[in-house]
Amino acid sequence: MKSIRLFFALLACCYSLESAIYAADEPSAPLIGYTEFQTNLPGGRQANVRTMRAMTVQQDGTATHAIAAELVDKPNSWTQFVGWSPAGRQAIVARGWEDPKNAQWEEEHKDFRFDPGMWELDSCLVDLATNKITNVTAVERVSNYNGGLFFLPGGKGLGFTPLIKGISKPYVMDLDGRNKRDVSGNGTGFTYGYSASPDGQLISYHENYQVYIANADGTGKRHIETGNPFNFAPAWSPDGQWLLFVSGEHYNCHPHIVRRDGTGLRKLADRNGYPGFIAFLDVPDFHNGSSDLPIWSKDGQRIFFTAKDTTTGNVELYEITLDGKLTQLTKTPTGTLHYHPTPSPDGKQLLIGSKRNGVRQLIVMNLADHGERQLTHLVAGHAAMWPQWQPNLDSKSVGGLSDADDAHHSNAKSASEAPPTQSAPTRSVSKQTPSRPRRVLYNFDGDSCLATKAGGKGPVEVNVDDVKRLIEEVAYDGSHVDTILICINAQVMYYPSKVGTLRGTNATPAEREQWSAYEKQRFANLEKFFAAGVDPYAIMLAETRRRGREALLSFRMNDDHGETFLRSQFMADHPDFLLGGPKYHGFGALDFAHDEVRDYTFRLIEEAACRYDCDGLELDFNRFPYFFKTGTTAERIAKMNALVERVRHLLDDVGRERNRHLILTVRVPSNLGRTPPTPETAREIGCDVPAWVDHGWVDFVTVSEFLHERGDLPIEAWKQAITRVPVCGGIECAKAGGGKNLTADEYRTAAKNLRARQADGVYLFNFFTSREGGPNAYDPPYDVLRDL
Repeated sequence: MKSIRLFFALLACCYSLESAIYAADEPSAPLIGYTEFQTNLPGGRQANVRTMRAMTVQQDGTATHAIAAELVDKPNSWTQFVGWSPAGRQAIVARGWEDPKNAQWEEEHKDFRFDPGMWELDSCLVDLATNKITNVTAVERVSNYNGGLFFLPGGKGLGFTPLIKGISKPYVMDLDGRNKRDVSGNGTGFTYGYSASPDGQLISYHENYQVYIANADGTGKRHIETGNPFNFAPAWSPDGQWLLFVSGEHYNCHPHIVRRDGTGLRKLADRNGYPGFIAFLDVPDFHNGSSDLPIWSKDGQRIFFTAKDTTTGNVELYEITLDGKLTQLTKTPTGTLHYHPTPSPDGKQLLIGSKRNGVRQLIVMNLADHGERQLTHLVAGHAAMWPQWQPNLDSKSVGGLSDADDAHHSNAKSASEAPPTQSAPTRSVSKQTPSRPRRVLYNFDGDSCLATKAGGKGPVEVNVDDVKRLIEEVAYDGSHVDTILICINAQVMYYPSKVGTLRGTNATPAEREQWSAYEKQRFANLEKFFAAGVDPYAIMLAETRRRGREALLSFRMNDDHGETFLRSQFMADHPDFLLGGPKYHGFGALDFAHDEVRDYTFRLIEEAACRYDCDGLELDFNRFPYFFKTGTTAERIAKMNALVERVRHLLDDVGRERNRHLILTVRVPSNLGRTPPTPETAREIGCDVPAWVDHGWVDFVTVSEFLHERGDLPIEAWKQAITRVPVCGGIECAKAGGGKNLTADEYRTAAKNLRARQADGVYLFNFFTSREGGPNAYDPPYDVLRDL
């Protein structure tokens, strides 16, 4: 069981071996993959491990991005970045899950237990161009626990290490995950560090802490005799002539090399008492952490490794040549710890982990002058680990596997077909990008939709599958829904916010008792999701993009429901900032005449835009359509213009980091159903929408009624005022006077009316609310989405 403990702790570290195998003589990689997670949560190891998320970041430290978010598909699951395909178009991401009861058992027994039903680990390929995820270890499954995925040289297949009856075995499989076969050479011991030589002829691994070299099919297995009880994680040199591994005693082992024929064994360096692992948690951990292994340089003439500086006690970074010349690369203040060095594809830089000021960050070092730049800027209680350079996308062939082979496996676009990297967007929409068609736009009320599901009668408990199903219901094959908007706020935020207040958390226990059954269930659903480290809105956005639809956040600019579960701390601290008045007429709405209100609103938008991987943001001025208690029209316009421009600049900055233009769209304010909304009535309350378009701040506009469908939206007037971007028309869910939601035929009629008025798209709001009717609930007419 000790070996199994070590296997899990070193899960991500063995993946660093692939980068050495597939390094290419090309410019530095455009992206860096790594894993980010929390380190100080109470509850032991699993409480923190389940917060792990696979991430990418540009090599200049911008455009941090969570990938494969949909793999976090149920509570207590997580993702971990593993490595890259040889041509760099696919990321290798591990998806793990553990039963909380099993995690508690492990904490109590200080040991791992990987039994089926208690643990799941799969290795997946994520195509960066299409977001397609392929779980190759689930095809013809051989184990519930499958790690160590890497590409075999020459496009001949994949290698991985499943756990078979408690024993880890080296396996190979075809590129599509089929034809899995054991290449352990009839070995019966626990194996780890499995990798293939660059020419594809040999494999290496350790079995029961002894290193072996064998033919690619597992035959001809031979033992590397070191005389030491602990030999770990062999890695091939770039030319395939040498094998690097650590050897010695457990927690006192050092870099060794041996020729591929088993001769020439020698110890290269001493780690000076460094035990060779990095603790990745700040709370007590029953396992020691993650192995910190030496790695080859790009040219195969040097080894990078970490060792203790005997004068300071720091764990510093070193390099040593094959002829024994030792150089210390870092000299840092006391208390610093370095880990997981990885050379860039061009060999000129080194990516390293560095624990400085108590936080595990990622650093890039230029090997020529040892100059550094920090990639991550995490706060205390968070960590960045297991970094990997992306191979060069423009290389013709990497490690014997061509781009064509990589694309054949993933059905990914070739380099010439992939979307070009965009430069920073300009301030003029007409110069940014041609407008994409948006035939049907679908708005999810972010709280209500998470308390209902297909066939449900009123409020129900929902899980991750139900959340994904929400997107599937509207973005099915044949549906004309092009754009999905997901609301993440009202007067409060629907996720744990550092700027605002999470929905329901500012109510007293007595107030919670008075909540409706709907609100109690909504609160319980959200509480359960976030307590398990699952963000349902991230899942919805990821599922939207996976289905090829545009995924936008929707931000309510001034909600006015005024319920206790929507009370924010900002409102409680600043009652003088409220508009005041009866419910739905200013009672819970903020007065945008105050600089503090506009700044607070911007910071909420900023947090959401940076938190979620989306295609842009909607500012919903229709919820609710009043913003000022006093002031002239000119004063109101000037203040609101400045806020909208500030949001545009924010999205430009975030989009620049993500290498794409982020959409900014607005839903114009209505007149609360009294009269149709016009550019003039919107301008009177401070929303000069045509001016926003003329300034180049807004990509498209939606005109909607308030809550009830009237059928008389003045689309023509808006299109006369706005000529540079599309103008969409909204359909509300019910007729004026209440009653049941619109029927399918009524939706068809409303859409036909909008198109006759030259609307560029049809926008649906509260389409799903027929599910909220308790005993009278019914599913909305989703089939009509193929007709609108």
